[in-house]
Amino acid sequence: MSTFLITGASRGLGKGFLVLLLQRPNTTVIAAIRNPTKFTAELEAIPKASGAKLIIVKLDGAIDTDAALAVQELQTKHNITSLDVVVANAAIADPSPILENDPSSIREHFQTNAIAPLQLLKAIKPLLQASKTGSPSYIAISSIAGSIEAQEFITQFPIQMSPYGASKAALNWFVRRAHFEEKWLTTVALHPGYVLTDLASGAADDLGDADLKDQKPMSPEKSAGSLLEFFESGTRESIGGKFFQWDGKPLPW
Repeated sequence: MSTFLITGASRGLGKGFLVLLLQRPNTTVIAAIRNPTKFTAELEAIPKASGAKLIIVKLDGAIDTDAALAVQELQTKHNITSLDVVVANAAIADPSPILENDPSSIREHFQTNAIAPLQLLKAIKPLLQASKTGSPSYIAISSIAGSIEAQEFITQFPIQMSPYGASKAALNWFVRRAHFEEKWLTTVALHPGYVLTDLASGAADDLGDADLKDQKPMSPEKSAGSLLEFFESGTRESIGGKFFQWDGKPLPW
């Protein structure tokens, strides 16, 4: 039985991962979300394969202690002794040019999109080290917006998500550094593509971006499926400490 933990699992891409993973028999999937009271009934209604199990815990990336408390709850209340795969998916995004950001917005993005995933990795390290597969993995859902080398290309598009991109660049640094420091763990940064999520559509709405709205985004399940297929076909040697998009194409840092 494999055990997965997905953050930001109440909607969008995170929920897409839940839908797919709960279709796997004898799989435990932990949904780490900010508001369990609001979303538990909806998530519990997701169809499950034989032996598949869903656990829901509170995890708010804006609260530094939440990751440790979530791990404590998993161990004491749900008898979770190990994790095999963790998908750090939760994120926020503000569509604004670099000189129109205030410090509080930048701090908020770095807290949720970079610091919180690092705090999560620190908290779950013992559970990942106890992985029954012997090959624990940490997947950080990043974005091409966080690629420093790709900024000239990205500026061709109307949406300038500067605090989001900067925070994802920091996340990428943590992922690559962890690859060299934690040699027992596979860490990888993955760009999910243009996905039909509240985060993506909200950015387009905020800017009145008709061109972006007219593009055909992937469903959360399609993107999650592509990411899982690519990730699960790789090894620490082939994908560890690297940055890819949903179809396996390498991306520049």
